[in-house]
Amino acid sequence: MKEKEKEKVFAHYGWKDAKVEPLERHRCLVKAGDDVYILHIGEKKDPYFAGGVYFRRYLEETGADFLPSLLPGRDDAPLFKSGSRYYAVERRLPVKPFSFQKKDLLINAMKTFAPFHRLSEGFEARHDGISQSHLGQWPARLERNLKEGEHYLEKIRDKAADPGLLSLLKRMEPELKRRGERGLLSLCLSPYEELAERAFLSRRLSYGAVNHRGLGYYKSRVLLTDFHRLNHDLAAADLWQLFRRYLSYRGGKPEEVETALRVYEGLQPLYTGERMVLGALLHFPYYPFKLVKRLAKAKGREEAAAIGKELYGVLVVEEERSDFYRDFLRREERKLRGHAETGEKDEKKEEI
Repeated sequence: MKEKEKEKVFAHYGWKDAKVEPLERHRCLVKAGDDVYILHIGEKKDPYFAGGVYFRRYLEETGADFLPSLLPGRDDAPLFKSGSRYYAVERRLPVKPFSFQKKDLLINAMKTFAPFHRLSEGFEARHDGISQSHLGQWPARLERNLKEGEHYLEKIRDKAADPGLLSLLKRMEPELKRRGERGLLSLCLSPYEELAERAFLSRRLSYGAVNHRGLGYYKSRVLLTDFHRLNHDLAAADLWQLFRRYLSYRGGKPEEVETALRVYEGLQPLYTGERMVLGALLHFPYYPFKLVKRLAKAKGREEAAAIGKELYGVLVVEEERSDFYRDFLRREERKLRGHAETGEKDEKKEEI
């Protein structure tokens, strides 16, 4: 931060003799006496920064306890505008890193995401800045991922130097392609498009930042810590990211995913047909194809060896999970067909 810029920010938040330490791009650590804060910096041309800050303030006003609180400035606003930049300050908590390998955190995350999705529908659209980039886009994104996966599978023979990986790839390649085609087809046949439109009209938001930076753990609560990827999208998109990451580890148990889903729906029911969307997304080998592309583009032996090692571990787990992915999707497809048939019978009764 430049000195003049720092003076304005310090004056707005009432800081004196505070120390600033850069964390990463667009974030700084501020130590003001015994208090520690994180200063977020956004460009005014960034359409999503302000929307995320106002949404955080809205969540705080509802009493949500799954995010670090914002520090209001002298005008009590959550956002400070100066020159070409926006500023927002959150109180830094001793948040522990989130682990996707722990089943208790997976269950706990349901108790965060369910109220998040429910409360998002009450956010008034008086502030611009919530992305629509994912709305209705998953079929196109999965199709692109499938094409790239098939393309780069042909190009990694010389990059996959490990004989064990080469043997596993040869065995798994037909299965990966089948799962990709089946998952994409099921997603296209599901009510995904109309559900995405419904999510948009009801203002339901997807968190988007389901990763190590976006999640934390504090006082037995899973916290949301990165609001830069808010999207108008289905809740299933967030659940998919959580479940696929959990299941990518050897210790991940499919039955725990079923338990987590029951916990979520006990707090916030999914739309009718949304579980089929989730099943299609889980069935699709999204991350293996991403790793295949990264391996094909690796520069140097060390990078290729590291990616190849990760790909091997992921493929071993994917092979073990294939029955679960298949059975989950089939079950949800049958449920949706049964729901549709029941609806048709009810309509005929009404006509009679």
